[in-house]
Amino acid sequence: MIITILFYLFAFDNIFTVPMRWVSMLFLLLAEIIGSIKAITCSKTIIGISKITSSIIHVIAVLLLSLLFVNVMPFHLKQYLLINMLFLAALFVADTVITFFDGHIKEKDTALSGSQAILRGCYTKFEEIRITNNRPEYETEFKEISELLKYADNSAVSGDEIAVSSQMDELAALLHADGDTKDIEAKLAEIKAALGVRALKIAGGKRGGF
Repeated sequence: MIITILFYLFAFDNIFTVPMRWVSMLFLLLAEIIGSIKAITCSKTIIGISKITSSIIHVIAVLLLSLLFVNVMPFHLKQYLLINMLFLAALFVADTVITFFDGHIKEKDTALSGSQAILRGCYTKFEEIRITNNRPEYETEFKEISELLKYADNSAVSGDEIAVSSQMDELAALLHADGDTKDIEAKLAEIKAALGVRALKIAGGKRGGF
């Protein structure tokens, strides 16, 4: 910005002689100020770099436009103002779109972290049940459910996770009380069925989604 001011002061004996000169300097300074604010405040992410890049393009566009109008069309002030207004509007739209996608991505990341934590909690709970209750007669079912939980789609939740967790608590109670074999096997089958329903819901919810 200092270089821009010095350039105009040294390039023209009196920059206020022709309105185009000082108006072009003001628009160029405005573009540089917007870009500087972004460079200071934006994070070093793809989104932040995109915002800074949009301002760099804006500064270059204003600079080229100023060179053209100051040297070739110094008395077409209205056209210069109009084009700069369009540049500012385009910059605003570009930054708005970038900000929208930034919020959308953050929302998706937050949801993903939450669903991953829920599935991880279910898997950990079942592993504790399996290890605490070392029952060889149910080892095949234990391993099957463990695999279903371990490799389950954790990118979203379906609402069945609470039911699965409750069924695990019921299974743990049955195992601790050395319940009837049929009841334990039925509860294991119930958990597998619930996980199957959850997988179908997650897959169905992703069809055509963004």
